[in-house]
Amino acid sequence: MKNISLKYRITLVIFMLECLMIYFLLGPIQSNAIQQTETQFEKSENAKLEMLGELSRISLFTSEYDEIQPYFESMTNDPNISDILIINADGYVVVSSNVLLVGQTDDIVKADASKSWKTLDLYSGTNTIGVLAIKFSRSDMLAVIDEINQDSRTTALVGLIVITIAAMLASFLLTRRLNMLTSAAKSISEGNYNNPLNFKGSDELTIVGTAFDKMSENIKRNIDELNANKRELEASKENLERRVKERTQELAHARDNALEANKAKSAFLANMSHELRTPLNIIIGYTELIQSDPDQQDNKNLMKDIDKIASSGQHLLGIINSILDLTSIEAGKMGLFLEEDNMIYIVEGVIEKLRSDLEKSGNSLNFTNKMDNDTVYGDSSKIRKIIGNILCNAIKFTHNNKIDLELSNVVYNNTPFILCKITDTGIGMSETQINSLFSEFTQADNSYSRKYEGTGLGLAICKHFSQLVGGHIEVESTENVGSTFNIYIPQRYQEPDD
Repeated sequence: MKNISLKYRITLVIFMLECLMIYFLLGPIQSNAIQQTETQFEKSENAKLEMLGELSRISLFTSEYDEIQPYFESMTNDPNISDILIINADGYVVVSSNVLLVGQTDDIVKADASKSWKTLDLYSGTNTIGVLAIKFSRSDMLAVIDEINQDSRTTALVGLIVITIAAMLASFLLTRRLNMLTSAAKSISEGNYNNPLNFKGSDELTIVGTAFDKMSENIKRNIDELNANKRELEASKENLERRVKERTQELAHARDNALEANKAKSAFLANMSHELRTPLNIIIGYTELIQSDPDQQDNKNLMKDIDKIASSGQHLLGIINSILDLTSIEAGKMGLFLEEDNMIYIVEGVIEKLRSDLEKSGNSLNFTNKMDNDTVYGDSSKIRKIIGNILCNAIKFTHNNKIDLELSNVVYNNTPFILCKITDTGIGMSETQINSLFSEFTQADNSYSRKYEGTGLGLAICKHFSQLVGGHIEVESTENVGSTFNIYIPQRYQEPDD
């Protein structure tokens, strides 16, 4: 049904509706005509039965059968009457239009399966004296009924022919403009918008056709606008590509200049750092000589000043070393010195170096070793620098409290690592501060750089060093509660894949 066109579907629907109409109209008419015919014949037969009944009663009553016999024989000339019988009270035929039946019993009536016999009881007073039986031939009635049926079939056939023609005509009239709509839609799909329908009238299809023409005009106008916009966009694109190309060249030139400037900056910092480190080492060396001179131990004012000079010199030397490390990292010249070492010795060395800072800050350090394998193969100096910088920060931002340092073996991405977890109970950090924590020359908050010493290089160098040795650092912190730094150091350094 889905593959049948709308025209034939409409024809089929109209045809089926008209067939139903013929059935429901012609059927009752045919049935009524047949019923009327049967009723007329029934009345005629009953009238004949009543007419002959009185004569038969008198004949039985008087037993004068010879006079009525010829009358019965003449009645059979009626094509609708086959036989006429008078049966007495004893059940024997006494008079018949067919003399051969006289003397037979009434079984010839009772045994007739055609049920074409009609009987009428004959009375004398209240007593039954016999029966009149007439066998009617209904050939005329059947002929009339056949004629009625034939007329009905002829009428139905003519009606179906007329209905088919009417259905096809109606379908054509209904689908003609629908076909025009279909053709117009196909033209639009092929990009042809210059075939308006121009339907006339006020019916629904005219309204649809008018709306379709307006839609086609709008589509054509929109496509024209889109094409115009496309041309403008292509022109803008070409202009933008030209400007992007020019800007890219400018940025490339600026990048080259920046790289040259960065190289110059790194070279300057390296030179200046070396120039500063040499006299600083001399100053620190002289202060250490004075501090170790027994003759000067009693001069407390002098020793106090010497301690300040030594502390400031060491602090400045640390800054210079950090700058040197950063310039080496930026220049890509920071190499690795690989060796096998003991992680516990490395951490204990860091703790011992920072022992005086722990005492000054009033903090206690709880060192826990949970490692099964404490051997590490990597750059010990950089591992020491990473742990030292982070532990130094924990000491710096924690006062009169405790710091936990824990070592354990873990597996990360199917690779064995040593996890160094440093947890402090200091000032903590916000999410914003954590995001900028490893930036160069940046502390968690600019206000801290004034309250706490530092250049903001330590953690940036730690991040670079941890990546260089194949590890990484994770941070968890809550403001005013404390921070936890998880330092992952590979148990055995592996060259990174290219």
